[in-house]
Amino acid sequence: MCWEVESMNYKTSILARMLYLLSVMLLLLLILVSTYNSTSSPDLPNIQLQYKPVSITGNTYYLITQDGTLLVWGENINDFDSLGKEFVINGSITAKPIASDVTAVFSGRFDLLALNRSGELLGWYRFAYSKALGKYQDIKQANIPRILLNDVVSADIGLSHYLAIRSDGFLYGGGDNKYSQLGTATADEWVDTPVQIFDAQVLSAATDGLNGNYCVFLDHSLVFWGISSQNGITYSEPIPIADHIIRVFPGNLALSEENTLYQIRYHSDFSKFTLEKILDDVKWASDCVAIKNDGSLWAWGNDQPIANDDYTSDEFLYAIKQSIPSKILDSALYSARGLFYTFIVQPDGTVLQLPNYEIMKQEQKNSSWITYPYVIPFHVLQPY
Repeated sequence: MCWEVESMNYKTSILARMLYLLSVMLLLLLILVSTYNSTSSPDLPNIQLQYKPVSITGNTYYLITQDGTLLVWGENINDFDSLGKEFVINGSITAKPIASDVTAVFSGRFDLLALNRSGELLGWYRFAYSKALGKYQDIKQANIPRILLNDVVSADIGLSHYLAIRSDGFLYGGGDNKYSQLGTATADEWVDTPVQIFDAQVLSAATDGLNGNYCVFLDHSLVFWGISSQNGITYSEPIPIADHIIRVFPGNLALSEENTLYQIRYHSDFSKFTLEKILDDVKWASDCVAIKNDGSLWAWGNDQPIANDDYTSDEFLYAIKQSIPSKILDSALYSARGLFYTFIVQPDGTVLQLPNYEIMKQEQKNSSWITYPYVIPFHVLQPY
């Protein structure tokens, strides 16, 4: 009888120890899960395909029509002449279709990118000597796009490289890497197949138009890498610029959590980047043009586009010279700035062509100068 009692006590002791160990393991597991949740990145926002219906490089113009057809006209610097039947609209513009089902177009100095609804990032080279897509290409193949990357939601192009954000939030890049445009992802000076640049996910990314880049991580921190066009210093590792930023735009522009737009500049003593406030209540911007949340379009800089009738007024000229943002139109959806002209997409899908200020001054001297704003005879793709 005593043996049975001792045996039962022994079994009870073993069971109690097992339960104790199990409870400790469960507690440790809960601690690990809690720690992971507190340190892991927040969920990615629901990012839609980028909307960018117009683009300008030099005297070459790109526009996405309502049905998603990508058209090109203007200076012919590649083999787009072989792309089938051209469109002649109102006897004023001869345009050629080069892609279909497109949502965004990005024209660089040497190369052209487009994003379609399937998430494919397409690339063409605009010269036989292509910077971002390859070197010394066969010009006879210029009208054939390459699929650079799949599952892409956003992109941008620099002088000799390009960036692309995939739907999982990771940033990729390809092209020239001579100045660490692709960070430390690779030591190769030129990359044909896009590589993932950071281990961390990003909310937004843009080039500076040359060989530098900006991106915003999920914690709303803004960083730069590549070679700075403002000080000529190369940064292979991302350097922090500011916090509380939600988006970056072409033209060295950053948007804060409070929807305030800032110009990214390098400090006068070359010690750090700094932010200079431009405009409040902004939802989109690019290259000295911004659209506020009320839909109004604003511009600044020494050659901002002209739309209003009193552009010769002393107040307006003062605003231009001082780079003070001026209201250009009451309503707009998008804008693209070129060397000579600016395109502005209106809510009904029509596109206005406005001369940049210096062009307007020259054309005023000619009695036959065109009446502005000029309406481009196409209706563009609408936001989705």
